Amino acid sequence: MITISGWLFRKLSTHKEFILRSKPYALVLTVCSILGFMLWPMSSWAENTGEFSVLFGFWTRHVDSSDDTNEKTGMIAILYNDYMISRFINSYHDQTFFVGKRIHTRKFALGNLKSIGVQGNIYTGLMQGYSDNLPNIGGISVGALPTIGLLYNETSVELGYVPTPKGGVFTSFIRFPFKSP
Repeated sequence: MITISGWLFRKLSTHKEFILRSKPYALVLTVCSILGFMLWPMSSWAENTGEFSVLFGFWTRHVDSSDDTNEKTGMIAILYNDYMISRFINSYHDQTFFVGKRIHTRKFALGNLKSIGVQGNIYTGLMQGYSDNLPNIGGISVGALPTIGLLYNETSVELGYVPTPKGGVFTSFIRFPFKSP
């Protein structure tokens, strides 16, 4: 009979070499994920605002684009009260699904303009679709994407950066919020 801890140890030890080669990437993802899950239950983010949002990814740039990396993710996501489900094509040209939570700061207005501001976000959760390109258990990996957004009213254009062993990936998308009737 295999215990869960034995199974987990066996799964993690098979990925030991990959994890050792990608320490900075894995460390940043792990820290962001842990912070995200620690902040998850905070009451200011757990409000039922009845807000739907739609995200569209519009470009991705790899710092080292010498490999055959995908620069067009085709990302589309739906959020309800900052809980998110998305689908995109990852850097390795594989279809990927993400389920998680958007955690954000308050909106900081720029000067006297109340309708224009900036906001920090972390999208954290679980994803499937990276196969052995990321440390995973049963094909499921943790993911975290820190972004900064420029807002007009509640619509935002966001820029994110994910560190990788080859320098990182910049990604961007636009988020359109809607209040439910």
